[in-house]
Amino acid sequence: MNDLERYRAEILLRHRRSMSRYLKDGRERGHHVTDFVYGCPRYAWYVYKLREDVGDEDRPLSERDMTVFTIGKKLDELVVGDWHHVKIRKRIYDVEIIGEIDDLIIDSDNLVVVDKKHLRGKPPKEAHSHYVTQVNSYIYFLIDGCAVEGVEYGDLEALRGRLSGSFAKLYGAVLYIDVSLETSQISDAVIWEVTPEVLSQIGKFWFGMVRDVKKFPPPPNISWFCNYCPFVRRCAEVGL
Repeated sequence: MNDLERYRAEILLRHRRSMSRYLKDGRERGHHVTDFVYGCPRYAWYVYKLREDVGDEDRPLSERDMTVFTIGKKLDELVVGDWHHVKIRKRIYDVEIIGEIDDLIIDSDNLVVVDKKHLRGKPPKEAHSHYVTQVNSYIYFLIDGCAVEGVEYGDLEALRGRLSGSFAKLYGAVLYIDVSLETSQISDAVIWEVTPEVLSQIGKFWFGMVRDVKKFPPPPNISWFCNYCPFVRRCAEVGL
């Protein structure tokens, strides 16, 4: 191998390693909100065990996926809300749940929780169900009571003060961004109102999920997500 070939290989290797480190940076071990939103306790348990056992990502990523996720993470760094990257913790039973809200907007007496999602293709007109569950979960945690530990942008004490009061209306939103840049509409926001009935439902969802994830082994939830789950072979091995 001559110098040109050697340095080309070295540059590509360092590029991939740099993306991998960037994607892993700041990812805390433990139970994350995003592990539960697919509604499968077994998936959430597998992800948690993988982090505890090997301290690695949930699954190996191709260079294409790493590139797309890196672009998405860079976009996530852009500030949209009055408070940006809000770190929260909530304990349900004896399980601590970790979350990070992309952006919070408090306008008068209304609260808006925004989560950014990158995709390849035109943004949808309706938010994906698991993203709705994720955003609704953040709102439920904030309203029901959780530890707000930090923000990347915005005054933390001012936020805690606003959250200690009540809100007239609650809204969830997903900001979709097409990272392929192949469509005429690159970004769109899907927004919905979160009612007390929705909060009650999401609360029941969380207590049920945490209860089941504590079992050994946790029960699976057979759904569309099985087609994308990195652990589907483990369920297949036991006849599911």
